[in-house]
Amino acid sequence: MAALFKVARHDKPTERKAVKSASIEGLISGAKIKLKLTDENYKLYTDDFTEIDEDEILMDLAKAKGSDQLLLTIVPEETPWNGSISSKTASALSSDDDDLTIDKPKVQDEYGCVAYLLAQPNPEVLVSLEEQRLKLIQIFKSEREDVDEEIIELMDACYYLQRKKIHTEKKLSIIFEHWSYFHYRGIDEELLERVPVANPVLMIRGKDLHDPGNIYHIVINKSIMIHAPSFTESILTTFLCYYVFSIVYPPEIEDTLEAIQRLFLEINPEKGTKRGGKRKGTKIHPKVSKLTKDIDPYIID
Repeated sequence: MAALFKVARHDKPTERKAVKSASIEGLISGAKIKLKLTDENYKLYTDDFTEIDEDEILMDLAKAKGSDQLLLTIVPEETPWNGSISSKTASALSSDDDDLTIDKPKVQDEYGCVAYLLAQPNPEVLVSLEEQRLKLIQIFKSEREDVDEEIIELMDACYYLQRKKIHTEKKLSIIFEHWSYFHYRGIDEELLERVPVANPVLMIRGKDLHDPGNIYHIVINKSIMIHAPSFTESILTTFLCYYVFSIVYPPEIEDTLEAIQRLFLEINPEKGTKRGGKRKGTKIHPKVSKLTKDIDPYIID
């Protein structure tokens, strides 16, 4: 089913046209006609500079917007489009001026996060990165026991593709299909069965919190385990999971998690929260705000 979009020119951001389509190809074709663009190839980007390259993702974003029209920017295929290039300076790229900088802030999501993405590599490099990603899958399927230097180098090389997938795909199962080495191989099935919820859970195995022999794992979705080398890193990783994978705080412990987030980890976005429900629109939960005021007199800078 088709949806209605607003499409802006990359070099004239105020020039926007409404285009109805159910596919990327149809949307680009309609935008080229209405915006009087040339016959060269184009790509579509969201406000956070994420390229939309799948019809399913396009329609999911449109559905999430509801009655509001999704605003997209149409950009020539050979023109890089990311956080280091502004729409105001895009039209000057043809003059080979490499000193241009951005003056447009990145758009925050509903949780106050900004999707960070490296500059898109050229087409030849993208093909090479995809080949390396497929090689990683084959290595994983061969059940190589250790994560050796080759695997680490391949993962580092494919960092752009990893971030792009995380930005555009909300289902963890699909992310892990594409990036098998995000899994922790030594999964304890019996241990996973003890986890009652799908949100990130920190599990510590040892005599007590100060035991140097402790083993730390973060369990996500009751099936994925991430290893952490220390207690502090395990706490940090647990919170990062909420942000990296766009997970909302569970209502039973949202006040506690928000207090830890804001008071101790000092993650205080200008807008957005990790809470669900009726209070999602407010910046800070009243209980957390009161606790902050009560603790402030005892905090030493």
